[in-house]
Amino acid sequence: MAKILIVDDHVPFRAVLGETVTALKHDVLEAGSGAEALDILKSVTPDVVFLDLRMPDMSGLEVLKAIRDSLKLKNLPVVILTAYADSANTIEAMKLGAFDHLTKPINRDDVRRIIVRALDGSGQNEIKESVTAVADLERLIGESPAFREVEKLMGLALSTSTPVLIFGEAGTGKEKIARTLYEHSDLEEPFLTIPCSSPEVGFTCWSEQGMVYLEELADLEPSAQAQLLTLLRDDNSNPRVISSSSCDLDVLVRQGNLREDLFYRLSVFPIKVPPLRDRASDILVLAEAFLNRDRTDNARRLTPAAAKALLEYSWPGNVRELMNTISRAAVVARGLVVDFEDLSFAQQIAIPEVSLNDILQLDYYGAIARVEKMLLEKALKKAVGNRTEAARTLGINRQLLYSKLKEHGIE
Repeated sequence: MAKILIVDDHVPFRAVLGETVTALKHDVLEAGSGAEALDILKSVTPDVVFLDLRMPDMSGLEVLKAIRDSLKLKNLPVVILTAYADSANTIEAMKLGAFDHLTKPINRDDVRRIIVRALDGSGQNEIKESVTAVADLERLIGESPAFREVEKLMGLALSTSTPVLIFGEAGTGKEKIARTLYEHSDLEEPFLTIPCSSPEVGFTCWSEQGMVYLEELADLEPSAQAQLLTLLRDDNSNPRVISSSSCDLDVLVRQGNLREDLFYRLSVFPIKVPPLRDRASDILVLAEAFLNRDRTDNARRLTPAAAKALLEYSWPGNVRELMNTISRAAVVARGLVVDFEDLSFAQQIAIPEVSLNDILQLDYYGAIARVEKMLLEKALKKAVGNRTEAARTLGINRQLLYSKLKEHGIE
């Protein structure tokens, strides 16, 4: 039997949650405000705290920070509850050391699981000694369970200084996540992006402080990998390093294309970003945000037919493809309504079929050129225009791909 403190200014919710906890055979303590909760905690140390985010006297984050500042309570499992979850409060709660962050209403199974985890000590993150609240920011957009887990991991990552590896398919928003980590950090030095896929990649602009974002780590050439490892080992260089990858780095390590020591140094804290097809409940939320992001007057809206088409499409290009599709639709739409015919899934445009007989009518060099062009177009379509991914699909290096695209006049 454990002591559970419930802190919420909403009496009916507090009563219902208290009944659930009692039914699970635990003792209940109640507080109707942050100040009352902190007063209770001066004399009683519960096993778990359920803490409401929005309260009139003190916010849940303010109460959580006060708990973490207490030497006696700093490891107390605190579960933040809110009916108004967004990326900012989720990330900040986890950064401050929340055990978890749940959206109201919560059912009996949620309560039981969270108490069991807390009492077992599983899932408890290390607590950062000192944190600074951040201003409200342009938030990440996503309400699905899969994306909420990403936001929680982001908060946990901010409670440490270890390198973070963000991995997921092309177009899932890895750079946006890296920039959001920077905005929620206490760093005052600049955010520096180094595109590893560039043939001219170098580290002459490497920052000794701030945050360095290594975009598409898999594309780093062997000589650049060695140079990067030297920088990471330099005791005088101390930036927060965030890396990203659209492919499986474990495979590249096994193939010998990525240094194992570099991989293990940069992948201490991995964050997997789910593809948009696994975030179905976010598609329309994202679409409406993209549709109206530059508007200050009447909002545009999607017709049911347009919404249905967006939900049924597989989105191989993920959030980037959705943003481009909606941006185009906003331009071609008549008035404030975006309908089905305003949507253009450019990646679904078929590449003209060429029969084997057609190819056999050509001379040797003509046939080779025709097949080569077909393979390039097919790889680009599959990679949603991402040339690095297309080169990887074809099993050739980027420089050869760029040369062949130019040779065949493919944009």
